[in-house]
Amino acid sequence: MKKIKKFHQEFGQYIDSDYVKLTSSGTMAFFLILKALDIQKGDEILLPDYICKDLLGAVFATGVIPVLYDNRENSWLSSVEEILSKVTLKTRVVLVNHTFGFVFKQIESLAKCLPLNVSIVEDCCHAIFGKNNRLKEFTRNYSLCCFYSFNATKLLTSGEGGAISSDNKNFIKKIEKIQIGDKLSDLNCAILRSQLQKLDTFIDRRKYIAEIYSEAFKNLISSDYLTNAGIYFRFPLLINENQQFWKSESVSFRKGVDSLLSEELKVKSMPNAKSIYEKTVSIPIYPALDDIMVHEVIAETKRLLQI
Repeated sequence: MKKIKKFHQEFGQYIDSDYVKLTSSGTMAFFLILKALDIQKGDEILLPDYICKDLLGAVFATGVIPVLYDNRENSWLSSVEEILSKVTLKTRVVLVNHTFGFVFKQIESLAKCLPLNVSIVEDCCHAIFGKNNRLKEFTRNYSLCCFYSFNATKLLTSGEGGAISSDNKNFIKKIEKIQIGDKLSDLNCAILRSQLQKLDTFIDRRKYIAEIYSEAFKNLISSDYLTNAGIYFRFPLLINENQQFWKSESVSFRKGVDSLLSEELKVKSMPNAKSIYEKTVSIPIYPALDDIMVHEVIAETKRLLQI
């Protein structure tokens, strides 16, 4: 239990939050948030079409009705206009995300326009902003809470785990009263403590690699990287014809997400989300990449692009 308490304290200090709840996963964190909101039959949650499909498990488990909204054009970030166009009298929650570490800077504008009975929840699974990061102002200041993931592919990882942070002490207390046997182990937290000490170094390394990629692919990167990049969790390119990337034998390229929520829900896809889903190629930007590997990634990417 000692390691759990230590990580709980240290993570809260890092993100500058007194009210943190550790969970077994990011999906469980989202479930607990919806559970604590006392969702009633017929209530709706607005979700971006372009987001991790695992979150639907929490949506279905709580019975809230999912309503999808679109991204901005050629962007991995949410559109305030699209969100507001989907708000009804049944809307209880709006989920926004800082996709790939891009910062959703319009969250204040969104909060000012939403009805008072609608809560904003932030998906920070790709973005952990420390208290000394100038971008921290865009998380938790205009939302009810944020949730995080510590699974195998995230900024901090112990193989599993998640967390919730909020400035609303009563809301965290409400979550803590939900008894479902959800917890992290001492081993998980020992690993997370070790990684947390290195997180700023990890992020600096990601930024360094991103600067090299930005110069190499300056004609291919989205304006999001110029105006909204924060954590550099991913380095995505928008490429119309990208099938050749999935066949590379020397570099592991990834799609942005495995599928759109609309595909899982069997409803019509949002047009901007569908466009970026089809075009996105995420190239490796892991802190463990040395400079030789980085230039090998550049060379293979250019070869596939025939440039």
